[in-house]
Amino acid sequence: MANRNKALLDALMGSYRNDSTKDKQNREPQFLQDEVCKDFLVGYCPCHALGKVILATQHEFDKPSILRPCKNIHVITARDEFNTHPDKEKYLLKWQISLHKLMEKALVEIDDKLAHERRKREAMKLEWSEQDRECDICGLKYKLRESDVNVRDVEGQRFKPDLHDQSDIHKGYVKLRQKFAELDAKLPEIQAKIKEREDKDREEKDSKKKDKNSKDSKNAKDSKSKHKRCSSSRSRSRSKRKETNGKGGKSRSRSKKKDKNGKDSTSRSRSKRKDKTGKDSKSNKENKSKKDSKSKSRRCSSSSRSRSRSRRSKSRRSRDHRSKERSKRNNSKKRRKS
Repeated sequence: MANRNKALLDALMGSYRNDSTKDKQNREPQFLQDEVCKDFLVGYCPCHALGKVILATQHEFDKPSILRPCKNIHVITARDEFNTHPDKEKYLLKWQISLHKLMEKALVEIDDKLAHERRKREAMKLEWSEQDRECDICGLKYKLRESDVNVRDVEGQRFKPDLHDQSDIHKGYVKLRQKFAELDAKLPEIQAKIKEREDKDREEKDSKKKDKNSKDSKNAKDSKSKHKRCSSSRSRSRSKRKETNGKGGKSRSRSKKKDKNGKDSTSRSRSKRKDKTGKDSKSNKENKSKKDSKSKSRRCSSSSRSRSRSRRSKSRRSRDHRSKERSKRNNSKKRRKS
């Protein structure tokens, strides 16, 4: 009883009826969920209208029908949400085409069923009796019931009146054929709208791609210009350094000296230029500090590289040791088995 009441509430108010307003705003629309029947949102669900009726009228050896009982939820709140959604037309066109395909398959199934019955009777040379009937709309084969003895004597009617037109399966297929005819008439218009939407989406995608490419090209040009500026600034700084080094830096002079054997030998002598006061210039001090920082960074990088190499070698050795142990174990197991 509780499950039945819950199902009724879900159908009327939705399964998210107890959620807060924040949760409802953050989650996706209810009509887009897989549990909700899309044919119901469009306006007609043939599986819900005919699924159970077809199962009740089918015989044991009949083929299963395409229209089976609908397992999805028919929620009124989801339909109201769908009708008020801004992208209603987008989803409606897609779901109308799927519904059209389903109804077309159901009607083709009935036509095949009628043709198969006629071929079978012709092959077996069976004739239709007065009692046998077959409906061209729903494809149901049935027999008329014999009337009572008193009715036969008074009215002379052998069979009861045919009330198949009032049956649920006949009414369901009549409605299905009407809905199919309505949707089939709208099909060209629906396909034209879908093509228009696809063309618009393609144009939007192409425009977005062009905008991205233009932005990328601009960024590449900006990066190139920045690189040129940096290179020019570097060249200027190098020229300035050379000028400062030439004014108050170290001067290198090569002088040839003779050995004891009388041969010439080149030697480099570096002499520091001093100012009038006899002190070193500021440029020499700056150059020394830069050289010291560079040497420190090189030492740190070399030490970090040596550490990473030692770690890699240790990890490789451990892997080799593990692989050897595994191979020994496997060999020992094989020997024991043998």
